[in-house]
Amino acid sequence: MAPWHTGTVAPWHRGTQAPWHHGTVAHRHRGTMAPWHTGTVAPWHRGTQAPWHHGTVAHRHHGTKAAWHRGAMAPRHQGTMAPWHHGTKAPWHRGAMAPRHQGTVAPWHQGTKAPWRHGTKAPRHHGAMAPRHLGTMAPCHTGTMAPRQLGTQAPWHRSTVAHRHRGTMAHRHRGTMAPWHTGTMAPRQHGTVGPWHQGTMAPWHHGTKAARHRDTMAPRHRGTAAPWRHGALAPRHHGTGASWHHGTNAPRHCRGAMAPWHQGTVAPMYRGTIAPWHHGTKAAWRHGTKAPWRRGTKAPWHQGTMAPRH
Repeated sequence: MAPWHTGTVAPWHRGTQAPWHHGTVAHRHRGTMAPWHTGTVAPWHRGTQAPWHHGTVAHRHHGTKAAWHRGAMAPRHQGTMAPWHHGTKAPWHRGAMAPRHQGTVAPWHQGTKAPWRHGTKAPRHHGAMAPRHLGTMAPCHTGTMAPRQLGTQAPWHRSTVAHRHRGTMAHRHRGTMAPWHTGTMAPRQHGTVGPWHQGTMAPWHHGTKAARHRDTMAPRHRGTAAPWRHGALAPRHHGTGASWHHGTNAPRHCRGAMAPWHQGTVAPMYRGTIAPWHHGTKAAWRHGTKAPWRRGTKAPWHQGTMAPRH
């Protein structure tokens, strides 16, 4: 079934960089029941990285089927290094932005080419950083089979090309590789009010003319997860287009400053009076003088910081 059952090397083994924690993926799973438990080295040993979430959104929630979850319910629970701490010496290659699990039991198994095997001549636009399963969260959470294992429920299951229709002129900054839906799983699970449910354009369809602002490496939704879940006061529920629809991450009312879009709707997330990034005491970067998404270009984060900032 899976490529690591038959060959010594995975089909997507491009040999570019090591998995996130600088070792082998297998070392992340010592003693656990992982699909690669029969080998001494993971199939993507120093090739394409391990999947961000190992493609087991459903399994991570139900914890029954994924072999890599039978060990300790965490895809890299024994890793010695967090994936986003992997340093700057050997950054990930820019191409492999599909969840690396695709192709093991490929939802687009009728496609002619794996998304991350697309070669270097015409690389996929670097903007397609949304998990390919966006929109198929419900089967993952409610069903017995994740869409990537079913092959028929994935939105692009017959596609031969990625569906992020952006041109090559606009390269989004490499940093925002955290799944966009982080913190907004509920709307997609319940299928009622998505963060951009009234927008005319999905964020990854935002056009070719203006690339997104390279500074904004914080997830765009930060601080408005709860309002979206409750469906009452999302900052852009009533706009005709998503705030980021034209490309720049600045809100429509102030293009120049990287003010949080949700200004005024942060508190509901915390059920408090002041959100941590407005107060400075509860934030992960507690006493920083500058919000992460207000950073300038002089000292940007190293481009490997792909974990959600919160």
